[in-house]
Amino acid sequence: MNYNQAINLIRQRRQAQLVRAENAYMKALDEYPALKDADRRYREAVLHQLHGDSHGDVKKAERQLSGVIASLGLKEVFAPPPHCKKCGDSGYVNGKICDCVLSMATAKDMIAFKLHDFDDIDYGLFTPDAARQFRKTAENYRIIFCDKFPDTKKRIFTLMGKSGTGKTFLASCAASAVLKKGCSVVFVTAFRFVSDACRYHTTFDDTRDGFLRPYLDCDLMIIDDLGTEAVYKNITLEYLYLVINERQLEGKHSIFTTNLHVDALRARYGERISSRLMDKKTCYATEFDGGDIRSVM
Repeated sequence: MNYNQAINLIRQRRQAQLVRAENAYMKALDEYPALKDADRRYREAVLHQLHGDSHGDVKKAERQLSGVIASLGLKEVFAPPPHCKKCGDSGYVNGKICDCVLSMATAKDMIAFKLHDFDDIDYGLFTPDAARQFRKTAENYRIIFCDKFPDTKKRIFTLMGKSGTGKTFLASCAASAVLKKGCSVVFVTAFRFVSDACRYHTTFDDTRDGFLRPYLDCDLMIIDDLGTEAVYKNITLEYLYLVINERQLEGKHSIFTTNLHVDALRARYGERISSRLMDKKTCYATEFDGGDIRSVM
């Protein structure tokens, strides 16, 4: 679901809510004589005012109508609050897309993995030495990233190593922990990211922004299996750099998992991207080497 679709859905939901409220009000007019009388006096006052008649005290009639509605306990039935207090279900706050739009857009199809908790880790799958190392790494990861999110010292985590060493599992634990804090998460494969970048690059109507914006706006972006995606000229490296750089400038968090080691990352992505994935000042980078998990940064 892109942003335009999410905004339309939010507005349609609000409109349906208001229609239900109007129907409930019309039904209540037949059930409560006091409400019907107060409604009649309010409408008459409005008509008097429209015709320039000073006898029409609209504010007084409105207060009386509101008082009757409140006495019946039907205030929120007739005037239901919007689902989102920030934007009033308009989708925008001060000209910017509201968080509710981001949450709806990303919740539908931007989490491509089953989520886990740290308690789900089965250390019986490891050798004793590997279990101790992974337990230590997972605990440190939880403490320095998940528990402190979003107030972490560093904003980028790069998990490197062979396939099957737990990188994606740890990333899913982070996604779950961040979602529980009410924050937004995008968790996709590198292949999906490049696919969205291609669609953004080749789209020229008002749906274009929805392909890339979730990656820029979410509180936590996770791209899994970096290095398996196709490298398209003017797309893959350019948009990957754009997203990483923009998120870094905004102080947003990102996690990358990859089967590539440090030298291979540099060779594939160049210094501009690889330096941001492994800079000790802004990034936690950990390499998993089979049963031996060792910190390289």
